[in-house]
Amino acid sequence: MTTAPGPAHGVRPMPERSIPALRAAIAAHAPQLLDDFEANWRARVADTYDT
Repeated sequence: MTTAPGPAHGVRPMPERSIPALRAAIAAHAPQLLDDFEANWRARVADTYDT
């Protein structure tokens, strides 16, 4: 039986899955998409759930 490789073998940790973490990832990797993300998030999620 084999086991999954541990962090010593280069397995990255699971990314955080929250809106602030998603915004930070978009800003770091694709800043040109951040304005579109904000507008769509507000229209689809924030307005729907009144956040």
